[in-house]
Formats: sequence, structure tokens, C-alpha cells
Amino acid sequence: MGIYSILGIPMELESGAAAGLDVYATRPRAFDGSAIELIEQDVTAVSSALRLALRLESQRDVEKDLTAAINSRTVINLAVGIVMGQNRCSQGEAVDILTAASNHRNIKLRDLAAELVAKMGGGPGRTHFER
Repeated sequence: MGIYSILGIPMELESGAAAGLDVYATRPRAFDGSAIELIEQDVTAVSSALRLALRLESQRDVEKDLTAAINSRTVINLAVGIVMGQNRCSQGEAVDILTAASNHRNIKLRDLAAELVAKMGGGPGRTHFER
């Protein structure tokens, strides 16, 4: 295939991510100490950039999850209040009722809560933070 030297250098990443840089040459023993050192410096720089990119993506995921949790929490709390009012029961009992209905219908609790709130309130539940 014309490849006589291969150098593989792993990148130091985090969060279970793995990467490496493979360098190929068309002559034997193409990588001396200084060439390896230069390539390792490049790999160090690329590793830093990749770690930063992974952290940024992780933060985006956390932000999306927190936003979804906040939105779900609001609609779930509204649904709990509706069930409490309809059944004259405690908050815990209302949560149990919603959970049982969610399991019985095989849908997520937040989706069931959104259905209930929309049905009772004539539209989706919203917080006072939404404009």
C-alpha cells in the first residue's frame, strides 16, 4: 500500500471520550524524536480544543435537560393541583393517581399532565416567567 511508517498518538480527553491521531509516511523510520515531539505538541493543542468542545456540548445538554425539567415540573404541579381539587385528596395521593394513570396508559407523566392541564385550562400550562 506504500505506507512504511505509522505513528499513533492518543488524545487526552474526558468523559469517556476517546480519540487519537494517526500519522502515516511513505518511507521507513520516518518519525525521529523531533518529529514525534512536534506531532505530540499538535496533539496536545487539538486535545485541548476537543476537551473544550466536549464540555460545551455537555453544558448544552445540561441546559436542555434543566429547561425540560422546569417546564415539566410546572405542568406536573398544575396537574397535581387539578387532581387534588377534583378528588379532594392530598398532594401525595394526587401524584400517586397521576403516576398510576401514566403507567396504565403507558405515557410519560409530563405528557399526561400536559393533556390534563390543556383539557382543564383550555390550553397549555405556562409559568409567569414565559412572555
